[in-house]
Amino acid sequence: MDVVLPLKSEGLQEKSSLCISETFVDEQQRSSGEGSTTFDRKFPIQSAILTWSDISSETWPTGNFYDGNPALFEFSNMVLASTFSVGCSGAMCTNSSAAACVFSSPDVYRGQQIYIPGVSCQIDAHCTTFSPAYCENGLSLVARGLAKNGEYPSENAPPASRMDLMEYDCVAEQFALNHVLLCDKQPSPPSARPGYSENIHVLATTATDLLGAIQNAIASFTSELGTNGIPSNMVITPQVVQRTQRTVTRATKVLWASNRYVACATHLCSGFYFTSCMYKDPVNVVGQNVYPIGPVCGACPTGPNNCNLAIGLCSY
Repeated sequence: MDVVLPLKSEGLQEKSSLCISETFVDEQQRSSGEGSTTFDRKFPIQSAILTWSDISSETWPTGNFYDGNPALFEFSNMVLASTFSVGCSGAMCTNSSAAACVFSSPDVYRGQQIYIPGVSCQIDAHCTTFSPAYCENGLSLVARGLAKNGEYPSENAPPASRMDLMEYDCVAEQFALNHVLLCDKQPSPPSARPGYSENIHVLATTATDLLGAIQNAIASFTSELGTNGIPSNMVITPQVVQRTQRTVTRATKVLWASNRYVACATHLCSGFYFTSCMYKDPVNVVGQNVYPIGPVCGACPTGPNNCNLAIGLCSY
């Protein structure tokens, strides 16, 4: 799962609300890269990211060294290897929409290597550039059939014909925050989170920060598919739900095809971090598929045109 985490948002809301499309020139922001534009669309941030990602008509620079092509500038800022956090803001304007994002690394410059090519990570130990770092086998890899299925060590999980792009849910966030403040290390009762299912994670160290704790939790949830696995038909059976070892039910909540709404919270307790993530029901329904197997984007509720084949997630 891909999670957008807040970073240096001062000025972004003001800029997007003013519907400004020019590059932000606040001197305090020069240590961070930026992308901004305007859209005649309903979801400005999502539209911006999809627009910046559309580089199909451009020639990618040799060796991944940025060649100064302005059509690749925004995309290069997004995928720059040294970038580890981002903050975005969007607004509906009179006849269009505006969005702006700030990245933790400065703008890419001519001659800079955007990323080092090679085999993608499979486990956390493969990620050595930053500490702490986690190998994220998230929604997009699973949807496109590129994620390992631990039930069959030599096989990937099958591709999904439907897997929905997640949206942040403020109601779920409040439920998660209410829970982690208790520091009880236990799942919350359903009455405390009506309409939502929950994943919890306890990180038994304080040698990190809130960002590291929540990244650790999400990596722990999603790693269950590759480590423990699920039958290749992707059906939630009573046997899968009742496992006491090689559990996978945290990952299946994340991967549930029709699950669109999620929010997480984490809290520093006495000697540990406690994290809760909430997923809007229904998820993990016994007898149903985690997701329908088939051609990527083939069963999106609003049609294949509302799905980016590059990431394999259905949008609305």
